[in-house]
Amino acid sequence: MNAPKRDMARWWWVLSSVIIPSCSAPNTAIGVPDDTVGTKRTLGESESFANIGVLQATDRYLLAADLRIAPHLVIFDRSTGSQVTRLGQHGEGPNEFMSPYWSFEQDGDVWWYDVANVRLIKLDLGLLELTEEHRLHVDARLGYPLRWGDTIIGGGRFFAGPLAVFHRDSFNMREIEVQQPFGVEQVASSAPRRTMNRTFVVVNPSQTRIAAVYYNWNRVSFFTMDGTPYAVGRGPRDTEPSFRLIRDGQSLRYDDAHERAYISVTATDSLVYALFDGSARGEDRLPRLVHIFDWNGVFRQEVVLDREVYRIAVSKDGRTLYGAVWEPVPLIAEFVIIE
Repeated sequence: MNAPKRDMARWWWVLSSVIIPSCSAPNTAIGVPDDTVGTKRTLGESESFANIGVLQATDRYLLAADLRIAPHLVIFDRSTGSQVTRLGQHGEGPNEFMSPYWSFEQDGDVWWYDVANVRLIKLDLGLLELTEEHRLHVDARLGYPLRWGDTIIGGGRFFAGPLAVFHRDSFNMREIEVQQPFGVEQVASSAPRRTMNRTFVVVNPSQTRIAAVYYNWNRVSFFTMDGTPYAVGRGPRDTEPSFRLIRDGQSLRYDDAHERAYISVTATDSLVYALFDGSARGEDRLPRLVHIFDWNGVFRQEVVLDREVYRIAVSKDGRTLYGAVWEPVPLIAEFVIIE
């Protein structure tokens, strides 16, 4: 339990062993002001979680997926903060999970994407039961399906941009090409260029727009639901990428001075909330800053949380933010950002 907590913020597709960090450093390197948003309460017990990989806020419930402890899915009542149920055993059988990496709400239910089993499993919010599953014919590049149907759009580690479109019953995938922060001029080889352009994506609750935040650059890109780009936004804090190409330019290694930008994103139908890191690779801390944008790419506000988090989710009305906390034990913190 003595590895750096920075390992928690890495972007990966297959469940790996995650090491619990041992210490916390004050978030002073990026000039955090004193007017922070305090934690209203925490959800979960001291042994509820080992590694919270997903948070999803619905009208009534807060859903969390733990990547290591089974049953993997934990459902809380948002009004009381109490745990309602826990479901989804570990495995490859029906309604089981190996790595519940992502979720999205559609038509009143929540779909969970298991990246290791490469399938979507539906959680019926009325029954609070797992009722339907579909295996996807895609490769490991897909990380974030954003809509279920005959044609699916999703985010992932693609070469042309943050999004791709594919058919649920075939291996045909069309990457959506967009101009990215790191082009051929900066990184000639495709594999390290894809690493530098890694993103996290989110779809708004009405499933009409998509936002992608960049892990290595202060940038947020906005798309229509068919993948057409229409806006780009920038937050108030820049980062300094620092890396070296190795193995004849076919791979890269981050320097200790390399600064990360965004590591998680959530949204309402009005706003996008991006968790800004800003730390160098050699620092052992997690973020406390949330940058808020409208869906036209305009930066609106920086919110400072009173504790470090590594995943975020926002309620549909934008009043409550939830964050996955790593220390002193993994829990969920609730922040009221609009009274």
